Amino acid sequence: MQDHLSTLVHDASVAWRGLIRKPFYPIATIIMLVLAIGANAAAFGIFYSYDLKPLPYAHPSRLVLVREMIPRSGLNFAMTSPDTYRKLRAALPSIADAGLWTFGGSVAARIDGKPRAVHAVSVTPSFFSTLGVRPALGRLPSLASGHKGGPKQAMISYRFWQSAYSGDAGAIGKRVSFNGAHYRIVGVLPRSFGFMNPTDLWASFVLPRTGEQASNIDDFMPAELAPGVSLGQFNANLHRFLHEEEREATPERAAKMRAERRRLDARPIRQVLLLANSDIGDIPILLQGAALFLLLLAVINAANLALVRHRSRMHELALRRALGGSRLDLLRLFLLEQVPILLAIGIGGSLLGWLVLRTLASYRTVFDAPPFDIATGWPVFGFAWLLALLSSVAIAAVPLWQTSSVRIRAVLGQGSKATLTPATRRIQNALGAVQIALAAALLIGSTMLGLSLYRVLTQKLGFSPDNRIVASVLLPDAQNNAAGLDSTVHAVTEKTFTVSAGGVTFWSFPFTQNHSNTTVSRIAPNAPSHLVVQVPVTPGYFRTLGIHLAQGHRFSPAAEMAKGSHEVIISPGVAKAIFGRKDAVGHMLKIDSSDYRIVGIAAHVQWRPTPLKNDIGVIYMPFATANFHGFPLTGATVIIHYRGSLRSAMRQTKNAIETAIPGAVITWVRPYRRIIFAYSALRAVAAGMVAGFAVLALVLAALGVYAVNAFIARARLPEYGMRAMLGASPQRLLRLALTDAAWPLGFGLAGGAIGGYVLVRAMSPLLFHVGAIAPVVFVASLAVIAAIVLAAAWRPAARAANTPVKILLDAR
Repeated sequence: MQDHLSTLVHDASVAWRGLIRKPFYPIATIIMLVLAIGANAAAFGIFYSYDLKPLPYAHPSRLVLVREMIPRSGLNFAMTSPDTYRKLRAALPSIADAGLWTFGGSVAARIDGKPRAVHAVSVTPSFFSTLGVRPALGRLPSLASGHKGGPKQAMISYRFWQSAYSGDAGAIGKRVSFNGAHYRIVGVLPRSFGFMNPTDLWASFVLPRTGEQASNIDDFMPAELAPGVSLGQFNANLHRFLHEEEREATPERAAKMRAERRRLDARPIRQVLLLANSDIGDIPILLQGAALFLLLLAVINAANLALVRHRSRMHELALRRALGGSRLDLLRLFLLEQVPILLAIGIGGSLLGWLVLRTLASYRTVFDAPPFDIATGWPVFGFAWLLALLSSVAIAAVPLWQTSSVRIRAVLGQGSKATLTPATRRIQNALGAVQIALAAALLIGSTMLGLSLYRVLTQKLGFSPDNRIVASVLLPDAQNNAAGLDSTVHAVTEKTFTVSAGGVTFWSFPFTQNHSNTTVSRIAPNAPSHLVVQVPVTPGYFRTLGIHLAQGHRFSPAAEMAKGSHEVIISPGVAKAIFGRKDAVGHMLKIDSSDYRIVGIAAHVQWRPTPLKNDIGVIYMPFATANFHGFPLTGATVIIHYRGSLRSAMRQTKNAIETAIPGAVITWVRPYRRIIFAYSALRAVAAGMVAGFAVLALVLAALGVYAVNAFIARARLPEYGMRAMLGASPQRLLRLALTDAAWPLGFGLAGGAIGGYVLVRAMSPLLFHVGAIAPVVFVASLAVIAAIVLAAAWRPAARAANTPVKILLDAR
């Protein structure tokens, strides 16, 4: 046993001394794989968090979200109404438990007598039991809190508990007041819990609702399926329920249901939560796929370097065999050389990935999409070490195979110089072609993604964001709805830095993250409904944003004060979809059961980077005539066109509003350009990461081509000497040497074009209007790859071609 151990130590010493004596191979391999594995670890942290990490709910495989859809009106979101929720719970035994979650928003709450911005939503008490949530502190709300006259109770998030109450257990039992109601905190949710969007407080959702609040399809209904019930069975039950409801309805109601083509179905909860965070979409899969491309390129490059190094050591290995060493001894020696390389790439790659993820996690506003977050723990480290191990095995595979087939006499007879057999040459050319193909595909994909982001940021907006700032204001209870918004706009309009100002609700300005949608139709029997973005505005809105009217005029003073007829201004898309032409001024529209007269057609405004499906455009209406369905407006957004410095305008805006409206909470004041960029921040991060992968791929491809061609040129020196003696010129020898790079370059470019096409097709949901320039991108990317490869091959080829004949012949 001791002899075997001493032999192993001796072999390890010999192997590691060899690496130190000729450090190019280990250093190059470590650098390439640390960068590639670090990139993969970073991408995996995002991919794992969104697509693989278990959700922080009990029985997630049995959790679904019910969708109530009216395709004819464009309502295809994963939401339902309180009335449908109540009926489904009573009618379907296949539902073990269900809850309801409704959109909220930031409110000006009072905590210990002080105003504070709080993001609040409303949920039924059964919402928490459906998801199987156990509080970190306190208890869950009682069932009585979900009924009229019951106690007003609330849960708070772990983050809010830490920030507002410093993690004090005494927070349980304290009251939070907003919207004229006082809620008693009964529990703190776990740190990992989240649903849909970042939330501070979950207040009791009181049922039953009446009127429009009962039938509005704007709530999420998570449901836990009963044991043994599959998703297919549950969807069949929903279909039967809808059929029975239609059969039992009045003839008028049944006819309306058939005209609307109303549907009910359910989808797995993870799928819906990812779709709800539409900014994320397929980005995690894209990043992981691009990172794996880079790793494959690095592994092939390192394997090629290992093959080059191994061929230069064939004489040494054959000599060891001649002196009594067995094949097992050679294999052990070679594997021992990989141990320090494996440790280095495992440690370096995992640490690099962890640092990148920690940096990305600091940009919480970009990746904050509860219940998903960025993983930085053991799954990331484990994945990095797994890739390090697999990469080391793959790199060692070809040299190990060659070592096992060493022919002592043949190798010793060739001397100590580098050798090049036809089989070796074919293997290296094939690996070089794959390298070039992967680098080309990554370059094409990253260029397309970058150009897509550029198009998003430079597209024609239809309004002017320059010299505009946006202030988000939470109003005290005494200053809500129209009065509060008018007071907020008036507070900044009088200031000298203000050119003009307009007020809107939280969701009523272009490139905001949230939007208010409604349905509109012509005033005609059985007229189809269409989904539009609803924008209630104050008089200065159009002037402040620089939105022009293509036809018609702005609202009359009487309409703006809700004293005359209802008026509306529509976008060209609405006019074309509903009336079939752009000239629709003077026609009537039905909006929220009220009739509106079209007085103007606004110029096209880019409301978001890409429009929602079935969303035909925008309607603008005077704020005073907007219907908020009984919900109080607790906040307002003021858009200011300012003169002077940005910093001064932001400071004066804040001071003016706080002075004019005591108790108001200003949550933020931002330049409009920053808001637009924030909408595309996730795309920018993804484009930046993929571009970084592509740059690394180019460097690796150039390094690999250079190393391989240097070895081939050195191995062919005797051949070049003979050709020179027979009259070949240096230019002829240079062309001959460059031919060695031409074959892998040609096959690599062809493979890169195919791979780039496949990658671009996979990225199509993330691309924005780049189809017209795709051929240019492909040609330019392939030209860049070809130039880099030829430049990398030129140096060793030129050196070999211009070597004196005597030295060429002596190389034998």
